[in-house]
Amino acid sequence: MTFVRAQRYLSAPAGSASAEQFAALCTRLGRIQAGIRKIAVSTNQSGACRMAYLESILLSAGYRVGIWTRMGSDDLRSRIRLDGQPIAHKQVCDLCEQIAKEIDGMRTEQPEITFDAEQKLCALALLAFCCHGCDVVLLDVSEDCMLDPMWVASPFTLVMPCGFGTKDTALAKKQAVQFCRAVRRGTREVISGFVGGEVYNLLSQACAQAGSRLTVPAKSEASVSEQSLGKTVFTYRGKGPYRLHSCFEVQIEAALAAIEACYALRRDGVRLPGQAMAAGLQRAQVPVCFDVVTVRPGVIVNALITVEDARALLAALHQRMGSFGGKVVLCTAQSHDWLSDAFEKEFGAEQGYAIQEIVFVGQNAPQPEQIPLTACTTPKRAAKRILSLTDPDTTTLIVGDTKFAYAIKEAVTDALIGLS
Repeated sequence: MTFVRAQRYLSAPAGSASAEQFAALCTRLGRIQAGIRKIAVSTNQSGACRMAYLESILLSAGYRVGIWTRMGSDDLRSRIRLDGQPIAHKQVCDLCEQIAKEIDGMRTEQPEITFDAEQKLCALALLAFCCHGCDVVLLDVSEDCMLDPMWVASPFTLVMPCGFGTKDTALAKKQAVQFCRAVRRGTREVISGFVGGEVYNLLSQACAQAGSRLTVPAKSEASVSEQSLGKTVFTYRGKGPYRLHSCFEVQIEAALAAIEACYALRRDGVRLPGQAMAAGLQRAQVPVCFDVVTVRPGVIVNALITVEDARALLAALHQRMGSFGGKVVLCTAQSHDWLSDAFEKEFGAEQGYAIQEIVFVGQNAPQPEQIPLTACTTPKRAAKRILSLTDPDTTTLIVGDTKFAYAIKEAVTDALIGLS
């Protein structure tokens, strides 16, 4: 099977099989849903940071690590990583043949069985993790985890639900209710960012019923010794120093969660030296979030997944107002109304901070009622417009899904190199 055929097979639309049928497929493939330590992380920007830090720490300690992510991307290989690299084309082809063979075998017994694209891709990921001999797998689980095919891999060794970079909102409660079901299935430990409140109570009750340990990172025990736009040095619980290439609060909180996750893995028998933890945090390639490309004029790139991610970005910009100008330009490929509303809530009372222009990337740009809009069909044209804004009081916020954020950042960086 060629890679193109494998892509077509994996993405072909079909009816969704039941959870029991998908579990049966995984069992036929060699019980690929069992036997590996699995860490379930909630889908949001902070979750992506936690996964990046944990992956880097585990690789620094010499372990084989698998990653399953649902970050926005059209490339199926980018959703499955083995030891920090996308799954190879040949491996996709070989494993896809095995999956197709087992599905055909099931259809001889039950002709009505069909599997949707996400189920087939999940099966491919779990099979790849087993074939690669992964020691730990990090799973990006959706907020409706009962509908997520990766639910087949529960019970998880460790669950890291919402809480970092979020507030005690309806979304957080919805995620907590879903993750409580995973906890009750036998999860050993839970790391939450909430102290008190309804979300904490939900998780606490689930842990008490399942006999699971609940840990909340103690931000009060994190002591920052040095901080700038591109660096944070801190100690945690008297250990460190740990170094991050960011001042973004979401990343700092995610680093604390990753450290606590390492302590949890130690309790489960995984050897994780302190040096590997420090080296892993420093080497981690964190997905774009409050990534400062230039300062005056400012260009900040941030991948947004939820409304809470937008709030975290704007709160960080508010905190760093002294470093950036207040004439804000919003560059996005999304509907900008909710972004403008979030900005107004954060900066509405501030003098001199307002959205001056929207740079829309894509076709059929919507027309705002009051804010001027510049339509750009490609990231390169958007980068050209961004770099034409030379007023030092201008700050461009590039926001969108991960694929969009990386594309604009690359275009801006290439344009800057061309200018130098």
